Amino acid sequence: MQSRAFLNRISLILLALVACGDDDSVVFDDRVESDIGGEADEGVTAPQTCADVDRSAVGTTLENVSADLTLSGVVNVPAGRITHTGGTLRFEAGTIVLLAPGAHIKFGFGGAVGSVIMAGTEAEPVLFCGTAANPGTYGNLDFGPALLGDSALRNVRFEDGGDADGPGNPLSNGPSSALRFAGETGIELVNVVVRNGQGIGINASSFGAASRELTVSEMTGRPLHLRTANAVNNLPSGSYTGNGEDLIEVAGVQNRAAEITFGARGVPYIQVVERVNFGEEGHVVTFEAGVEYRFSPGAFMVVGFGNSVGTLLVNGTTEAPVIFTSGADAPEPGDWNGLQLGPQIQSTSVINNAEFRFGGQAPDGACREDDANLSFAGANDTDVAVTNVRFADSAGFGVCVIDGRQLVNGETDVTTGLTGSGNVFEGNAAGEVGVARPRN
Repeated sequence: MQSRAFLNRISLILLALVACGDDDSVVFDDRVESDIGGEADEGVTAPQTCADVDRSAVGTTLENVSADLTLSGVVNVPAGRITHTGGTLRFEAGTIVLLAPGAHIKFGFGGAVGSVIMAGTEAEPVLFCGTAANPGTYGNLDFGPALLGDSALRNVRFEDGGDADGPGNPLSNGPSSALRFAGETGIELVNVVVRNGQGIGINASSFGAASRELTVSEMTGRPLHLRTANAVNNLPSGSYTGNGEDLIEVAGVQNRAAEITFGARGVPYIQVVERVNFGEEGHVVTFEAGVEYRFSPGAFMVVGFGNSVGTLLVNGTTEAPVIFTSGADAPEPGDWNGLQLGPQIQSTSVINNAEFRFGGQAPDGACREDDANLSFAGANDTDVAVTNVRFADSAGFGVCVIDGRQLVNGETDVTTGLTGSGNVFEGNAAGEVGVARPRN
């Protein structure tokens, strides 16, 4: 298929020959640049989205890749699975990848290491488009564990993909999605758009630390499913709205989580597994100002339990508090089982300008860890600062202290420590503060 620049050049040559007759001199319109050099005609704009693309165009047919390969122009992906099992697979700026219904690409699988480099630019992005402009026209694109660290997706749009009813990735046990990052090697994403797809936008175990400007929109499901601390820590700022449900799913992020920071990304997080337990020695769990963290029914989070020293930093502000609440469509008291701090919680922990709602079960006897919005399992005079926090709508207590040796705000009387310092208790069925074993 000839390029537009080439065809324009031929047309101008013919016009020049007609105009000049027998004159051997040919003058080219100097607005037309050489097609050999890869330059676009002045005034000719490369497709910016799949809406600008001829979805019936014919180009190179992509087959299984096991060695270095560079792609440009139009690339057609037939129905079925295409697998990249080695070598550097490069997509040049302006490449248009047209995927047929049922097409599915696995990058970096099969044990042979390789790289995927999508080298789009702002003027000439790399486009992945369905042959029809329908959500889920083609299946998901998997980026696997054999990809090398130089892999990168820069200025790329993925439109019309995903499979809401497809199987999860066996390497991650995560749900089906338009894009899946299954490996631990963080792939850098810069100015990447995922839109108009079925199911979840991205299912990720990792992102490159330099990732930025990620947009997920118009998915029938949620924008993101995050499985590890790496994916949470490196989740870039961007836009995650305009989907079926604008929530960032949090799964087993505790794995090897020495430090994890939940940053404000414009939409709430929702914990979709029952228990998130941070077990790495010296772990630090941080919630930045403005974060809203929701819990699915019966879910809870554990910090500082077992033999693992842990620190919790809830850094809300008056203008942007941190909110812990129910993920139910119609929240009710007792929906989730509380944020639970264990005997290894450190005195450097801080909970400031926050709100806890709808957590904690109705107690059966002395209060336990799951009987409150927030619970302390006790320690040897560990002192935690809890200030300007609202505890509300628990089916049990606002706060439960399992061992009275826990100090709060410097008070050995934990009730005094909690009911002062700007903390507010409202609508907790069993009371404000429950202490199971008072201080000796």
